[in-house]
Amino acid sequence: MATITHVFAINHVAKMLGEDSELLEAIVSNKDNLAYGSFIESGS
Repeated sequence: MATITHVFAINHVAKMLGEDSELLEAIVSNKDNLAYGSFIESGS
């Protein structure tokens, strides 16, 4: 398994991708969209 080397806030990722942060939050919140790997939840 790969080691996590970078952690970014969802707002920063949205800016990097040119996407709406609320859209990315909805995608990440839906665990059915995450088939492989893992992610770090913000707790909110």
